[in-house]
Amino acid sequence: MNTASKQTSNDASLLVIGTHSDDNLEKAMITFMSAAAASAIGVKTTVFLMSKGTDLVRKNFAKNLPKMVGMEPMEELISTFQEIGGIIYVCIPCKDARALSQANSSALEVR
Repeated sequence: MNTASKQTSNDASLLVIGTHSDDNLEKAMITFMSAAAASAIGVKTTVFLMSKGTDLVRKNFAKNLPKMVGMEPMEELISTFQEIGGIIYVCIPCKDARALSQANSSALEVR
């Protein structure tokens, strides 16, 4: 068996693409729930927000979303993901179309 082809969890990485926010709250939440779960088990995880998903990092946007039964508030899902080392990237054309900047973003760092 070729051990060089084996991948350990420390080498694993995952990109989760989020395209929803208030238009489909369940899909928006699943983006960050799955990303946080992967990060929690040692997978280097990045969320790439596009389209409506970029609104999730706008200041106070996630805070004002309704809470779904049985799930943490969206704002907590995002902050938990970031606290455990998750990275959030935002689509540049989508960010520009929504006038999203570091100044009006709640993410620690929008890349």
